[in-house]
Amino acid sequence: MPLFGHKDAPANYLRANEQVLGQWKTHHGELQLTSQRCLMLKSAGMMGANHHEIAWGLELDQVQNLQVVGGNANVAAQAAGNAAGQAAYNISPISIGNPFGGLSGANHASLVINGQSVTFHNENDANLAQTQIQGAKDARMRELGKA
Repeated sequence: MPLFGHKDAPANYLRANEQVLGQWKTHHGELQLTSQRCLMLKSAGMMGANHHEIAWGLELDQVQNLQVVGGNANVAAQAAGNAAGQAAYNISPISIGNPFGGLSGANHASLVINGQSVTFHNENDANLAQTQIQGAKDARMRELGKA
């Protein structure tokens, strides 16, 4: 995934005319959907600080593959690899941390975005994120005149 920021980035990471449309707590941090991008935010700084660092991000018009995969690590890894292979540009499928560690028995699910696997605490949130990202992508494509 292209990186949009790092620890030295300004606290306000939103662009002009960019609005937050949705946000979900995940096993990796907070997935945030804006009117222009999908962002993975992680806490930065001391505990209690309200500063977030952008771990990775993707422009909505660059979303090529978006799917929810159940909690089986092998299935999620295979889906991430397949999605990465189908992407229009060359990216490496990665998972941030170990999204499946210590989750046995949980009703978790992964959302695979262009080969990047994001594990949600429950499948309903993954499905909701997928629906909202697809809708935001469609709106962004119309806005850019690409639809």
